[in-house]
Amino acid sequence: NKKINKKNIHKEKVKKKNTLKDDLRLNDQLASLEKKSIKKNITDVPVIYNPHYRSAPKPPEYPRRAIRRNQQGTVIVRAHVTSLGQIEEIKLYESCGFPLLDKSALLAVNNWQFEPARRNGFAIDSWVQVPVKFALK
Repeated sequence: NKKINKKNIHKEKVKKKNTLKDDLRLNDQLASLEKKSIKKNITDVPVIYNPHYRSAPKPPEYPRRAIRRNQQGTVIVRAHVTSLGQIEEIKLYESCGFPLLDKSALLAVNNWQFEPARRNGFAIDSWVQVPVKFALK
């Protein structure tokens, strides 16, 4: 009887280990699926190249050091605009080659107010892509 009990106990331990491994494997698979769906949702968000503004965008501040260094160029900025019209994330999409101008462009766009994009009459999340030009006269 003692041998049978030890065997049964051993089998129960093996079952518990396998169940734990299965649970961990399922958790990994679920996490992988969630990551894929998140990535899919991000790529499903349209990019708007001619956005509408709630108010006229304030021009970026031209950094004094950039003026002294005769730095000019166009910075391309992307902003993730929610269906409520709020900026959720902002990215430097294409640098002009001058970090001072890139930073100034990001700060400016972060303060702009966009109208949310619409699909079938409903406001949706979108990325807006805007050029920010720095030119000396």
